[in-house]
Amino acid sequence: MKRHLIRFTFLAVGCILCVAIQAPAQVAGRQVLCPGDPIPAGWIKVDARPDASACPAGEVWVVETFTNKAPGSAMVVCADQPTPGGWETLGIATSTGQCGGGTGAGAGGDNVKSIRRLV
Repeated sequence: MKRHLIRFTFLAVGCILCVAIQAPAQVAGRQVLCPGDPIPAGWIKVDARPDASACPAGEVWVVETFTNKAPGSAMVVCADQPTPGGWETLGIATSTGQCGGGTGAGAGGDNVKSIRRLV
């Protein structure tokens, strides 16, 4: 019984450490920028939403890194963004909750696209 408790304790501590180590990397994978700010290399715009407190335009851009994604990984990004090298566009659609809510520059208001990493 005592041996099982010790094993369970080590397993629980290991799981907690894995989660604690992964969490900062996920948070660090996104940034908020004001519209018109240059998007850093290796990052892509994944959302545009209203926020009067952060930027003079009353909107913020959310950018996410794409360089740390494994081959085969997919992302939904704003349709006005160029597809990065080594990625392919899977489709374009309209979203009311992402990238300006369907008022994008694409035909018919298409404002999001799905991309997948090839290499």
